[in-house]
Amino acid sequence: MNMPENLLGSLCACGSTGPVTDLLHAAADPDPDGPPPREDGDPGLAGTAAEPPPSKLRRCDMTKLYSAALKAPTFIVEPLIPRGYLTLFGGHGGSGKSALGLVFGAHVTCGRTWAGLSVVRGRVLFVSLEDDEDLVFWRLRGIAEEYALNLAEIIAGLTVIDATAAAAIMFESSEFGIKKVLPTADGEELQAMVGAERYDLVIIDNASDAFDGDENNRRQVRSFVRYCAGSVKPHNGAVLLLAHIDKNAARYGAGKNSYSGSTGWHNSARSRLALADDELRQEKLNVGKALEIPIPIAWTPRAVPVPAGQGGAVAAQAAAYAADDASLLECFKAAAQAGQSVPSAATGPATTWHILSAYAELAKPLKDNKTRFREGIVRLLRTGEIRAESYRSDNRKPKERLILSRSADAPVCASSEPAQNWREPTPLCASSQHRGVGIGAAHPPGPTELAQDPQTGPATDDMVAV
Repeated sequence: MNMPENLLGSLCACGSTGPVTDLLHAAADPDPDGPPPREDGDPGLAGTAAEPPPSKLRRCDMTKLYSAALKAPTFIVEPLIPRGYLTLFGGHGGSGKSALGLVFGAHVTCGRTWAGLSVVRGRVLFVSLEDDEDLVFWRLRGIAEEYALNLAEIIAGLTVIDATAAAAIMFESSEFGIKKVLPTADGEELQAMVGAERYDLVIIDNASDAFDGDENNRRQVRSFVRYCAGSVKPHNGAVLLLAHIDKNAARYGAGKNSYSGSTGWHNSARSRLALADDELRQEKLNVGKALEIPIPIAWTPRAVPVPAGQGGAVAAQAAAYAADDASLLECFKAAAQAGQSVPSAATGPATTWHILSAYAELAKPLKDNKTRFREGIVRLLRTGEIRAESYRSDNRKPKERLILSRSADAPVCASSEPAQNWREPTPLCASSQHRGVGIGAAHPPGPTELAQDPQTGPATDDMVAV
């Protein structure tokens, strides 16, 4: 901007002074120490233009199509919960979403299959904005008992955050009439925790408490979903977001639209689950083939959700458990006939596995998989097919071993017929009156169950840990 000389001269001739005159002088005679004039003749803007923000548009390298190292989508629970994305789990209030979400979390920490679906072992964060820790722990204890899950593994691999007194993860803000959602301090703390601890699965219970925005605003919903998924994407984790469905869907059925609010919930989630009419359905999966057949859910007296179908993967798993148990019982029978003691120790050079793995009667999957072997031992202890016995070695040291509860000459039998109900499969032997061990068997042996034999005395920790 060039100041006309006649205007400046007129003001000076009149003796005018003051801010206006000083400003005109400054414009006519720029500061020599300031930025040099631009070549386009505008000296006032040189060096002051704001840098444009970095582009968020990234051109993809198409030559990657030639690569053989392209990774297929992976899952935490296949095909229900894919890695790297947010899965929306909808259901009306009281349907059991929170309990089933905890079932998923507990199975992931233990690496145990559920309803015949593959589950990858990993670390889990459960963020409860709806229920306090007492209710969450009560549910978890019941889940561990009903599914015979190792409490030590759950404690080590699952983190529970009681956020009932915390703010939402994101809230609605308005600036110059434009509404958008921003993370709260609590939301930023949670995201930092997920990034630092690199959890494989983050379960948020639930959306109505975590999202303090307009559920009918697509832009806000999309921002919230991206924010939640962004916390796990760098380490390829997964998010399971529990959400209520609207009243009409709860009352009249939602078809395949079990969510409340904008279609942004449907569009932003890569996988969508629904729990309705005691069935778990997968209504959407963008990264693979969705589960076609719903999984029927039954409820135990302690309100633990369990798969309640017969046939298919559930019956196959029950048959596999029965086969493992029969193999283990044959090994115990062979050891008894050979006069060999089977130690109850789970660690050291002479464990239960070390002794029984030497017998040809032990099935190869049990020889190769010690976790599967130990799960079989726990089932046999719970059903009473084997028990712990205290004795003294040749040098009179007190020891403990596992023995058959019945005579070694008694027949060992295990039905291969599928169970009609996973909670009550065909018993391992016709004479057994104990409850069976269907998929995700019932509770592990507790102290009151294992300490009732007056001849053996109280059960020890080593016996349960085998």
